[in-house]
Amino acid sequence: MVDIHDPQQSQAPAGFALFRLGFRPFFLFAAAFAVLGMVQWVLVYHGFYSFNPGNLTVLQWHAHEMIFGYAMAVIAGFLLTSVRNWTGQQTPVGSMLAIMAAFWLMARLGFAAGSTGIFLGVMANLVFMAGFLWSISTRIVSVRQWQQGGILLVLLLLTLAEVGVLIGLEQRDQWIVSKAIYGAFYLVLMMILIMGRRVVPFFIERGVGYPCTLKQSRLLDVAVVAGFALYILSNLFVVPPELTAAIAAVVVVAQSIRLKNWYTPGIWKKPLLWSLYLALAWITVGLLMAALEPWLHISSYLVLHTFAVGGVGLVTLSMMSRVALGHTGRDVHNPAGIVRISLAVLILAIVFRVVMPLFVPASHSLWVGISQLLWISAFGLFLLNYLPMLVGPRIDGRPG
Repeated sequence: MVDIHDPQQSQAPAGFALFRLGFRPFFLFAAAFAVLGMVQWVLVYHGFYSFNPGNLTVLQWHAHEMIFGYAMAVIAGFLLTSVRNWTGQQTPVGSMLAIMAAFWLMARLGFAAGSTGIFLGVMANLVFMAGFLWSISTRIVSVRQWQQGGILLVLLLLTLAEVGVLIGLEQRDQWIVSKAIYGAFYLVLMMILIMGRRVVPFFIERGVGYPCTLKQSRLLDVAVVAGFALYILSNLFVVPPELTAAIAAVVVVAQSIRLKNWYTPGIWKKPLLWSLYLALAWITVGLLMAALEPWLHISSYLVLHTFAVGGVGLVTLSMMSRVALGHTGRDVHNPAGIVRISLAVLILAIVFRVVMPLFVPASHSLWVGISQLLWISAFGLFLLNYLPMLVGPRIDGRPG
């Protein structure tokens, strides 16, 4: 379970608070990158300027940065904060946290520069990821919380995937680079499915405002995680597409039953509940599209962007919005109206990126452009609302 409140009770000093807990710099940097990185991608994608991605293709460059840049920043912010609560052990703060964030930032600058900066960016990103993995694994192992082993395994595999990108760059091997980036993307989705099982029912039961006990099933949990692991392997290695589709169908059934078990009407009154619920639903939609892909000839890029914008984008915006409120001493159940607007704008981005190209493919570039602008707007609204919270102290005077 994730405690959204800081366990310590002593008073914290006033003033600049960006490096007092992991969620602060990494949520701020993630949101800023979601805006600036997407602006650069808009310019590259629509041909406004010629960009040199080094030994990557421009699509690999974009995918790498959304996975290893944006998504990893959100994961780092979330886990550096949550592991502190789970274990009672202090995660990096102050100068150590600033150094970790600086390596993440150097990686983004390298990739934004392109050309030889790509290689330097991968190296800086590996330092960031290794430091992050070490900082939370040592805390978890020190208190023998072996139940967190699945999370550590996913993070280790993500780090190894970045090593794979480095090897592919050095050898100019597009196959290695492609497999490493795809593997990392699916690992991020796996992390969401694991953490979603922990936090979404927990948040719903305590957030709807009435007594509510949601049904859980160990069998379904195993079916979703094990089934998705097989889905990852089937995507990375050459297997008959019908087999991949069959595996996706099994996960769709298991995940759909879980979502049915976690449903209660009260979520629709709480934006930070329905947004998380819908994010998991979009992942299920993506799996359904994958299950139907061989027969309906659905574009694999639409499947990927259902996962990416609907799943990763919506769940990370929702979690950043919720965690930042809770860990700055604010009410997570009644966020400001701008939070609702940002979530609604991102849902529109999903519709234009996935639904419109599916039914009106002739205007694909238009739909992509509208979706990109909506993405930028959603995260711009997040920054507008949350920047003062992330750099300022908690309003209740507690540390963190």
